[in-house]
Amino acid sequence: MSNSSLQVSDFFSSLTDDKPTKILFITFATLASLIIPVFLFFIIWFEKYGSDNKPTMINKFSSYGIWCGIQYYLLLVTSDIFRFVVGPLPRNICLTLRIVKSAMFLQIFIYFDLIVISRYIYIFILKNPAGFNDEFWAFFLNICVIVLCLLGKAAYHLAVPHQFITFYFCCGSNPATENYVSPR
Repeated sequence: MSNSSLQVSDFFSSLTDDKPTKILFITFATLASLIIPVFLFFIIWFEKYGSDNKPTMINKFSSYGIWCGIQYYLLLVTSDIFRFVVGPLPRNICLTLRIVKSAMFLQIFIYFDLIVISRYIYIFILKNPAGFNDEFWAFFLNICVIVLCLLGKAAYHLAVPHQFITFYFCCGSNPATENYVSPR
């Protein structure tokens, strides 16, 4: 499978030649990228306007994690569908998608850690939780998490001599000829 506008050959073309599998994947991924973000948005809406009108920092961190899930389905699953329909993408686009995808997963885990830490601080350290400025610290930690995850994952992916197999699948190149180092 060769993409004439990008001039990239596809080493993994035999994996995507099966028409029923391709149609099934595209249908399932499209439905997931349309339905799941709507459900996730309703979770955020309920946390903001539901039973309690005073969101805490814990609610904000869980909302930030859910926003990462919405971004994942709207941006990255859509790019996977596009790559599956069109064929392999250029290496720079695949590397950017890989960095963003791994940074989003890391953000979600860090938000869960921040929820646990903020619960500990609320219970054991703060004597007056009402005097704590949730808005500032939630916004500040959110910006720190986003920037540090993107910078950390970019440094990691640019420093290692090999990438994950999904990177080679995205750009359609043979991992054996691309300076691929097998795992120990």
